[in-house]
Amino acid sequence: MQRGEVWEIDLPSPPGGAGREQSGRRPALVIQAAFDPANPMSVIAPFTSNQSAARFPNTITIAPSSANGLTTVSILMLFHLRALDSKRFIRRLGSLSSAELAAVDGLLRPLLGLTQP
Repeated sequence: MQRGEVWEIDLPSPPGGAGREQSGRRPALVIQAAFDPANPMSVIAPFTSNQSAARFPNTITIAPSSANGLTTVSILMLFHLRALDSKRFIRRLGSLSSAELAAVDGLLRPLLGLTQP
């Protein structure tokens, strides 16, 4: 698993079903891949096919392609970052282009309060 790859994942439902967190099987972008075998956690951002999610800040609309493996226009929700165990990753779908990944980085820096490199 590598940064920039799109995977089908299984997000657990929040306790009690409360909240607005994403859950269920869906594609997600690997933001940071697990780098330590003793800690197999990776940071992901989930996609949604719900086009109305594009109204939120820190989202990117990604068109489906053979390279990314998406089957429909999808909204990448960077504001839903979370760490996931490698057991939740079902299958690799593809990867984003370098231009799409640069757009992701451009939104992540201010979202996380990071300075420009």
